[in-house]
Amino acid sequence: CAMRLTGFPDALAWCDDTSLDDVRATYHDRLDRALALRLQETRETALDQADSLETRFAGLDEASRRRWITAPEISRRLLWKSTDREETLACFCSALLAESARAGHYPPEGLRERVWTPLGDAWFGPGSEQGAWPAVAGLGPLDFGSPFAARVDLSGAGEVAPAPRPPFTESEVTGIVERFATAAAGIAAASDSAARFAAIFNAVLILQKDPDFPATFASGSNGQHIGRSFLTNPEREHATPEAISDAIIHEGIHAVLYMDQLETPWGPSEVIYDPSPRIASSWTGRRLPVRSFLEACFVWYGLLHFWCMAMESPFFQKERVVRFLRRALEGFLKAPLADLVRAAAPPDAVCPVLLGTVETLQARVSAAFAG
Repeated sequence: CAMRLTGFPDALAWCDDTSLDDVRATYHDRLDRALALRLQETRETALDQADSLETRFAGLDEASRRRWITAPEISRRLLWKSTDREETLACFCSALLAESARAGHYPPEGLRERVWTPLGDAWFGPGSEQGAWPAVAGLGPLDFGSPFAARVDLSGAGEVAPAPRPPFTESEVTGIVERFATAAAGIAAASDSAARFAAIFNAVLILQKDPDFPATFASGSNGQHIGRSFLTNPEREHATPEAISDAIIHEGIHAVLYMDQLETPWGPSEVIYDPSPRIASSWTGRRLPVRSFLEACFVWYGLLHFWCMAMESPFFQKERVVRFLRRALEGFLKAPLADLVRAAAPPDAVCPVLLGTVETLQARVSAAFAG
């Protein structure tokens, strides 16, 4: 696996962005190549659609192009052909039309139905209809209920939600935006690097109510929708600015790791992608697959350093910061993390550079908190 992993201990201590920028640039290159290939395939079967896609994409400014191609709903269809060609082309076309309208190009006249930007933050419809969800400075787009958000299966068991979920009320949206604004300010006060990271690697923050666990604030993401971070029940009292910040940093780190593994697998697929729970988490005690445990090591390391830097933030309550810090620290003070992986996986199956980096993470934390 890539030597750039050795830069992650500094990057996730929020003191050197170099390796993370490298991961992001490599990921963007992969998406550009995938789009070129998809357009070439489309020309062979649907030339007019290919020409339309190319024309609209070329007409966007660079920032809008990046928004479109890195939107999780687009990147998933570029990198994994898990939907049929007609559905994929329809998604690309409608999302490009909406993104173009958002950028002030190609007014969508004559629309018969509503179209959404691929990040789910704005929409355009018949009769000059248009709208957008509230935004928070310093964070990626917020999606309170686009069709993309409504479709997310919060349980992770499937691709599509099994049933509709209740929408947020207007007053709930107002309260959520206020807490997210406080979280963004708190992240920025703690670390410029962490603030930049949070805005870049959470391509979209999907906010949904979870009727199955209505009293719980939780977050999640997956490796097929890179950068799609969903946060559930953000209207509830447990969704404090500290909890929101923790979730945003947490899911952003997963996004970086998903990008890295696209380019340089961490080991054989039958080991890394085996969903069998094999290792008890040093932080939660829950048994995890090998890949999830490895990702957790990086996530908790980044969170630990973030909460150390956030200790004096005027936007956070100190007792909550201490609680999140202690939670992140706990697992590093237990058994050697890399040895737990070695015991659960076949000999030499996991990338040695990866295991060495995990050892570095733990050694740094142990040295900093010795005694």
